Amino acid sequence: MSCYKSNKHILYQTWTSSGVLISVVCQGMMMGYTTRLLPEPGSDSNTYQQDVYWIASSPSVALILGILLSSILMEVLGRKFAYVILMIPGSFSLLQIYTASNGSSILAGKMLSAVSIGGVVTLAAVVIGEYSSPEQRGMFLHLKTAAFALGNTMSRILSDYYEWKTIALVILIPNLISTLIVSSWLESPYWLAMKGKLDTSERNFYTLRGRNYNTKAEFEELIRAQSKVSLKPRASYVEIFRKLIKRSFLRPVFIIFMCSMLLEISGRHIIPIYASKIIRELGEDKSNPSLNLRIDIIITISAIISAILIKIMKTRTLLFSTGTASLLTLFSANTYLFLSSNNFISNHSWLPTSMFTLYLILVNLGCTIIPMALLGEIFPLAHKGTGLFVSGILSCICFEGTVRIFPYLLAGLKIYTTFAIIGMVKTVILMILYFVLPETKNKTLQEIEESIQYGRGVARTLPDHDETYKMLS
Repeated sequence: MSCYKSNKHILYQTWTSSGVLISVVCQGMMMGYTTRLLPEPGSDSNTYQQDVYWIASSPSVALILGILLSSILMEVLGRKFAYVILMIPGSFSLLQIYTASNGSSILAGKMLSAVSIGGVVTLAAVVIGEYSSPEQRGMFLHLKTAAFALGNTMSRILSDYYEWKTIALVILIPNLISTLIVSSWLESPYWLAMKGKLDTSERNFYTLRGRNYNTKAEFEELIRAQSKVSLKPRASYVEIFRKLIKRSFLRPVFIIFMCSMLLEISGRHIIPIYASKIIRELGEDKSNPSLNLRIDIIITISAIISAILIKIMKTRTLLFSTGTASLLTLFSANTYLFLSSNNFISNHSWLPTSMFTLYLILVNLGCTIIPMALLGEIFPLAHKGTGLFVSGILSCICFEGTVRIFPYLLAGLKIYTTFAIIGMVKTVILMILYFVLPETKNKTLQEIEESIQYGRGVARTLPDHDETYKMLS
């Protein structure tokens, strides 16, 4: 019994994270499912399918709306109730698609699902960051990304065997289950502290984290941080503007922007989207109907391995080691392609294909995982809602930019030239991040905030002792 009591807070964290992970799997399934709902354009099975297919490939506006709603609701209603509300459009979208009889109905379901995806995936990072202990936070955040990739993979597999209406019901069941789990959560102690509900905040904090020497210090830091958060009830636009030009806001936004560029330039989306064209450019003439499924499986497995690696490696170490290894692999593949295309060496298409497969594995161990994890760690409590919204817009811009520019590069340049440019841009981004990205592993959110603000160690006073010790950033 004593062992159960001592580990009860771990059960609470695991229960909270299970709701997040199941819901994110559902969002991944909805994202993959709705983009593959219909036959390719030109199919004569229904006249409406071409229009819906075109619109379904561009969910950016609905995603941004979901991110905006998430940013507002999480500040006004709290993390728990905002999460429940944001999952509702997802359930309605699946019912809408299940009952759809025309293209407009399917389009409405697609847009509803995009709102849910944008809101839930964004808020999921915040929930894990605030509900999990520093020792478990990194693993849960990496598993969140793995859960989304797993959902995408599952939807692709299901679409090969089941009718689209059946798949909608299959996704709906775990979506409702995760909604029930979320409904049973405690409210975030961070949000409660920000709202001045300190007694409830303290009770929820120790329920989630346990009561010991370190958690007491962390809660004291939380109380100290929340006193800096609230704006006046009728804050002027000048006061709001001053708040948003502070280093504590601009620096994490800049870091997330760099990370979003790193994620996209590493190929998280352009490789799956243009996989067939890339393979043909590499000299592989055989059609491979299972290519995208293989890519989804590689991404999912790599993300799961990344969640294991983050338990034994520091965040910066994982990012820069896998980033450097991926660059070496990419430049090696480019060198081979250059030499073979100019007849300096014989061409074996399997070799560059294998190199690019290794590259895909490496980038999904760090460069495409850590940026998503940082959303739950790097924004101070005072700027979390606004920061997530601005970061969401910047991420969408990075996504749209790379997805639209890449095919022109591939059409106008040799593939090794295209990826050489990508490699050079990625090198610059990694160099910038080397100087601005703080270490987040095993750090409390307040320690990360202080590191962002001051860029140096933070003195922290423990509640039970009259001494101060240094916490290195």
